[in-house]
Amino acid sequence: MDYLFISVSSAIIPTWFLLWWFWRSDKFTQPPRLIWNTFFLSLASIVPAYLLSQLLSPFVRTQTNEIDAAVFEALFQVAIPEEFAKFCVLFFYCARQNLFKNPMDGVVYGATASMGFAVFENVVFAIDSNIPTASMRAGTSIIGHCALGIIMGSFITLHEISKRYYKEKIVSRGQLSYFLGMAILVPIFIHTFYEAPLFLLEERYNSPLFLIEKRLELPPHVLSFISILAIFSAVLIAFKVVRFVFHKQKILESTTS
Repeated sequence: MDYLFISVSSAIIPTWFLLWWFWRSDKFTQPPRLIWNTFFLSLASIVPAYLLSQLLSPFVRTQTNEIDAAVFEALFQVAIPEEFAKFCVLFFYCARQNLFKNPMDGVVYGATASMGFAVFENVVFAIDSNIPTASMRAGTSIIGHCALGIIMGSFITLHEISKRYYKEKIVSRGQLSYFLGMAILVPIFIHTFYEAPLFLLEERYNSPLFLIEKRLELPPHVLSFISILAIFSAVLIAFKVVRFVFHKQKILESTTS
């Protein structure tokens, strides 16, 4: 019992610390109520994300190649449902509350909207250590979700900031659509890139659900490296996207000054 308490606490405390750090890092400190609302909506969105993954499961079960099965499951069972759920929280709640006024808002709320999934996954990994990749997932889950949330939040922030300049024809409708598309597509791509090698490591395709005819044996360290590379890529892209939003905001402001 003590071990379980320590494991679960160690899974939750880093997430709360990150939430606090991002909140304090924002020069225009956000109301704690809105931060917590976003976090709990993120937790609640796990349920519709699961239901969506079940709806998309037929796309996975038709694959007979080991690599295809891993990629399709990563895409349709994990990446699309989870990232779409985060997008709904950010776009249909945070954006409607007019919370994206400066680039750091995208960082704060994007990271917060991702933490519900990070907490849930880390608790699962802490409880069920029999998952072959549990230790690796526990060590990278928070970083990965956080980086992907920041990417998504930053692009939505760019969309919301740019909307103010649409009536003046400084920004086109196509650019607004592009920002929203990147908000959902980039996280989905990186998330798939991260999950697929881990699914191969877990050897879940021995299940009769997957009629695998062709197997490609890859060394475990290569698969682990690909997943870690995906996490580093997510962090790097998150930094670049945030810088881009700051730069774009300055350009838009200079056109009307």
